[in-house]
Amino acid sequence: MQRIVTSAAHLHFNQDWRFNSQPLNAQWTPRPTIGGRAWPSVTMVTGDQDPDVLTLRAIALLLWLNTTVGSAVRWLWSSRQQTGRGIMTREVIKTLPVLDVRTLTKDQLIACGGIFHRLKTEALHPLHELPQDTTRHTLDRALLSEVLGWPPLWFAEHGPMDILRQKLAAEPSIHGHRNHR
Repeated sequence: MQRIVTSAAHLHFNQDWRFNSQPLNAQWTPRPTIGGRAWPSVTMVTGDQDPDVLTLRAIALLLWLNTTVGSAVRWLWSSRQQTGRGIMTREVIKTLPVLDVRTLTKDQLIACGGIFHRLKTEALHPLHELPQDTTRHTLDRALLSEVLGWPPLWFAEHGPMDILRQKLAAEPSIHGHRNHR
């Protein structure tokens, strides 16, 4: 019981992501919540127990997981036995390559908090609609370029991120439809 009670968190991971109908790889709850089978809780475990830093690290991870790049890594790491779905066991989730949020500076973490508060009420599209998902495009630019320093040209129209979005959205194991074009 103690393990379950202490597992409550704001950040939850979509263990069974339906790429062609669900928009989120990870989600945030306004108050700490006990995750379930499909949405297990993600807790920040570090030697630094400052609650504000831990919250900002969780927000940074949330943002990363919902970027195009974080979603692509998730897709690659998932079991794709069912068309349009990426399944991960709890054991595999622990091995998922993600942004090491412990390396972010205080300024970067604060910037992540700003991005989160600016975009938290904006709707994301399912992954197969990446090219049209202007909110995810904004998230990509804000986190990857402005916070992490990726070259701004990568986010220009017809640039590398646009190409990645087009290719990922066209992947049959993401759109899940045989006649998708």
